[in-house]
Amino acid sequence: MNEAIKEIPTFKIMETSEFRKFIKWLIDNKINFHPDDNFIDYENTFSKEVATKINVNFDLAKRVFTNIHLYKIIRQELRKFNLKELEEANNV
Repeated sequence: MNEAIKEIPTFKIMETSEFRKFIKWLIDNKINFHPDDNFIDYENTFSKEVATKINVNFDLAKRVFTNIHLYKIIRQELRKFNLKELEEANNV
């Protein structure tokens, strides 16, 4: 298991571009997530401070964006990641 993540950048979740950066940060750190998860429960993955910030970011995003918009952004960022991985695999 990787060492627990102890830091998280600050994201301005009220902005779509910043929410995208937050989702990308989760993906880049290989964090399997669902917006309704309680990240405090992710033992040995995060410091409690990081888990709390992730929870706060998702709570804020759920207040700012409609469910459709929130999940659309997440799907788009996951799709970008999956396409990047596929391209890298094809270049091997």
